[in-house]
Amino acid sequence: MRKAQFLCSDMLGRLQRYENAEIANKKAQEDLDNKAKDRAKKEARKRIQDHARMIDRCKVAMVLIDDAVTRLEACLSKLVHERYARFADLQVCELRLKHREGRPDQENFKDNLHANLESEQKVLATCREEMMAREEQVTSKLEVLVPLRKDLAKDMATRRLIIEHEMTNLRPAKSSHKVKPGGSDCSLPKIADAKPADEAAGNVATPTQSTMSLDHSGGMEASTTSVHHHVDNEVSLKMITETEKLLDGVEEFMDKGDEAIKKSKRTSGVVTKAVENSLTARTRHLQELKSSLESRVLDVSYAIQTAERELHKYERRLEAGDAAKRSTLQSHRQVLAELEKTKADLIEDLRHKTRALNIDNTCRRVTPQVAASASQKEGRPSSASTKPGAESSPPSPSSPQPGGDAAG
Repeated sequence: MRKAQFLCSDMLGRLQRYENAEIANKKAQEDLDNKAKDRAKKEARKRIQDHARMIDRCKVAMVLIDDAVTRLEACLSKLVHERYARFADLQVCELRLKHREGRPDQENFKDNLHANLESEQKVLATCREEMMAREEQVTSKLEVLVPLRKDLAKDMATRRLIIEHEMTNLRPAKSSHKVKPGGSDCSLPKIADAKPADEAAGNVATPTQSTMSLDHSGGMEASTTSVHHHVDNEVSLKMITETEKLLDGVEEFMDKGDEAIKKSKRTSGVVTKAVENSLTARTRHLQELKSSLESRVLDVSYAIQTAERELHKYERRLEAGDAAKRSTLQSHRQVLAELEKTKADLIEDLRHKTRALNIDNTCRRVTPQVAASASQKEGRPSSASTKPGAESSPPSPSSPQPGGDAAG
């Protein structure tokens, strides 16, 4: 009997020690779980802070890119307008040269006006080529900056999504299933499309996030899942560095563009003014010559009429046998023939001067609209985006080219 009591007492003592050991083990496990949970939270908060800092840098870079793109587009618009203006002046100059090719041979020489027109043609063509080169440079910068901004926005959105997932894992979520009596369940829902850590080991992804959940006995259970949103700090930093390098030269680049526009306006204004002054002086000179020739033709015509009348009277009074007077009459008739020849020469010269004056007056009336219409009728290039020397058909109003439309 005593032996049985001793065995029972010993058994109860062992059970008590086992129970105490189990409680101690559970407490130690809970401590380990709590430490793991705290460590996972600290790591998650650190990752969140890193992503937040990178997002702020991406925001600054995107704002700078937006400002640079706006300014570059404004610069591109000014370059296009300047190219249109120079192309319109070039069409006017070319049409004037074409009109002056129809001058009479006696007037078809290289005068000061013709030299100024040729100089204007060269200057305007050079200005237009420079504007087109500047446009290509601006377009190339925009083609780099716009995709770069899209990549930064994509990277920033991905990081925000990662932060949202991190925050979801940090805060407890309500369980949708029933909890056993006497227990609690604070397990967070699993992330969609999440894979176990061993399956995701072969993929380059964001740092593993720890999902903490409480078991029914009050203990903390850690589970890891991976969010499949690929971000690389090195790639992000490389994009930001590239943005800074590109933006460093934007200010200087735009200043050069503005200076090129001012230079184009200045040089083209000088040659255009010289052409207008030469054209005005040429038409005034031709008008004076025309008036002088008309006066001389009238004088010669009056002299011829008077001479014919006097010779007719002299011939009627001439005696048949007077050889001396007949010789004098013959010499007078030769002088009259020379006067008639002089009159014919004067009339021919007057006709040439009048034709040249009409051509130069036509040149003065040439406008960009008239020049563009003439170019379209003749099938010559009438688009401001057409490179000098290149053949092109008149552009369709419904399909303008990206770099320029028909010059107005």
